[in-house]
Amino acid sequence: MQKKAILIIIICLFLLGCTQRNQKDIDTLKEITVTPTVIAESITPTKTDELLIPTEILVKVPTTPTPNITEEVFSHTLLGITPENSCNNGIIVSEGDYVYFWSGYYYSEEGKFCRMKQDGTELQILSDDKPCFINIINGKLYYISQKERTYYRGDLYSMDFNGENRKLIVEGECDYLIVMQNSIYYVDASNDMTLYETDLEGKGGEIIKKGCSDVQYQDGYFYYRSTESINDIYMFPIHNATDTTRLITTSATDFISKFIVYNNFIIFIKNNILYSYSITENSVSKLHNGVSSYGMTIKEDKIYLLSFYEEEVLGQGIFMYDIVCYDLKEKNLRLVAPYKDGDYMENPLYVINDYIYFGVADAEGSVLENHRSKLDESDEECLLHDKILGTKAEGDCLIR
Repeated sequence: MQKKAILIIIICLFLLGCTQRNQKDIDTLKEITVTPTVIAESITPTKTDELLIPTEILVKVPTTPTPNITEEVFSHTLLGITPENSCNNGIIVSEGDYVYFWSGYYYSEEGKFCRMKQDGTELQILSDDKPCFINIINGKLYYISQKERTYYRGDLYSMDFNGENRKLIVEGECDYLIVMQNSIYYVDASNDMTLYETDLEGKGGEIIKKGCSDVQYQDGYFYYRSTESINDIYMFPIHNATDTTRLITTSATDFISKFIVYNNFIIFIKNNILYSYSITENSVSKLHNGVSSYGMTIKEDKIYLLSFYEEEVLGQGIFMYDIVCYDLKEKNLRLVAPYKDGDYMENPLYVINDYIYFGVADAEGSVLENHRSKLDESDEECLLHDKILGTKAEGDCLIR
């Protein structure tokens, strides 16, 4: 009997152990079935990260972009004034069928802000301003109204194409105006020639850089001459004024009278010689000797400027000025508008379609007015009108 009892106890203990082991196995299985859920949760962020990686790469901006990088957000279509117009104080610009210009004598209080069709018809006075640095962008005109004769400084305004809704944006000694899609950049001549940025309403003025003269903009970079070394040319990226590079260095005897940023080059006149500087290759090439320092513009790989020569008149040496065209591709020079008796000099300003626009002064250099001429040397006319000056202009100084 005792043996049977002992046997029964052993069997019960055995069965109990099996039950506990099975429960542990079940618990283990439960843990194993949970594991795939955890793994599945960890897969989701991994896949998300993989999708984010290309996006992060696309928006990454290099800290030191090369000069020939073009930022799409600042493309030419979103720029109110071209470098060649900035170089010539932006007094003649075009938009669609119309030309917008300052009509009047440079060294007088006369003149108006006008527009006309490119064929010379539909002349309209927009305002009594003497405009310069005219920008056309966002369906509006932005410009500086000169406070004193030929000063190229004054208050900053905006206006509709038809002359309506004229609005003061910035009051002061504004200079070198450049308007982009969402920002206005200008130099305050009364404050150490400081380059400022504001919104299109003139609010939120931010200092960009001090000591800036002859400011131009192209493809994400500002180019300028420093007031501390006026004949050296510098550049810096639009979003980092501290990253300034000196591109062209001159000696104390050098004089750079004009420069224009054109594609990846800087075209400049130094000591009456035309040069080309490659921004990407950091090299300078001489293009032509004997050019005037007074004016220069560029259109479709063609540089329009003054070439001068000396002739003896009544026993005295007199300089004659011709408007010539230097072709950057063909590497040759041709005559565009020859010297005319009675003219002192002609200052190329702007080229549009078949016309070149330029300033003309008399023999004493005291009266300068805007003319235009066909590029085939014919049909010269002056951009003055009795409606503008109040008195009838003489000779060919009539808009057709």
